[in-house]
Amino acid sequence: MKKLISIALVALMAAGGAVSANAAVKQNKDYQILSSKITTKNNTISIYTYNMKNTGSDGGFVLDGQKSGKRYKYIFKNYLSAPKTITMPSNEKYNIWTCLSSSMGGTTNLDLRQAGGEYVKVRAKLSDINPNEFKSNGTHTQDGHTYNFTRQTVKDGYYESVLFFQSGGVFTGAVPDSNGYVEFYVSTKVDHSVNYFTEYGLDVGLTSGGGGGTNGREIYKLTFGNINLDYSVNVNDASLLQQYLSGNAEFDSLQMYHADINRDGKINVQDVTALQTAIAEYYGY
Repeated sequence: MKKLISIALVALMAAGGAVSANAAVKQNKDYQILSSKITTKNNTISIYTYNMKNTGSDGGFVLDGQKSGKRYKYIFKNYLSAPKTITMPSNEKYNIWTCLSSSMGGTTNLDLRQAGGEYVKVRAKLSDINPNEFKSNGTHTQDGHTYNFTRQTVKDGYYESVLFFQSGGVFTGAVPDSNGYVEFYVSTKVDHSVNYFTEYGLDVGLTSGGGGGTNGREIYKLTFGNINLDYSVNVNDASLLQQYLSGNAEFDSLQMYHADINRDGKINVQDVTALQTAIAEYYGY
């Protein structure tokens, strides 16, 4: 495979390897990459919030050490005024759990050893991420009640829900704005997944407990390097990037973001090389 990759790159460079700058870039209607970005270190977690204000919610997440069994619990309302970066043990992997006062659920394997690096902020409409879970205004309805990712006090108790996004070591707790949009951070390392978590709970009258949720669903279109916006990063993405550079494909704004693999602000054959190298390392070619 590496030999075939080299042949393709030589042919592309011989053809000029230039990006056609004349075509206008169509904006991706689902996801907007914002200019805001952060840099983190390995073996750390960073906690951010979006539009949460003083929700009163006990929603957050728990990390369970797979070796030590030690539990780390983080409630988003404690990080409203400023983000927080926390150093974690360097020899541990973690399961991720959603957490509310009434219930917990869900697990995702998290390895922080290579989680450091650049993260960019994404703006997205929740109903575009999953129209089966979120309405156009960003709320979720089940069992006759509408959840809006805050604590909603009623006469004899409360309803509560939590939404957060996890990419590498960065967690963003979010409450959708009035139009159903959220903003959160995603990794710019090739094939690092982006996931979202929800949980719904209640304590009303004689009824309390969890109401289910989504535990670690991957947002495939935001996995960096997924140029063709399908369900994985593979050689098809590198082939499409080669087609773009030879003038045989057009990219929208999200694809342009994915195509700048080395994050230097330009799209050229160096990005093809970087993408192919990352894919080869991931799949062990």
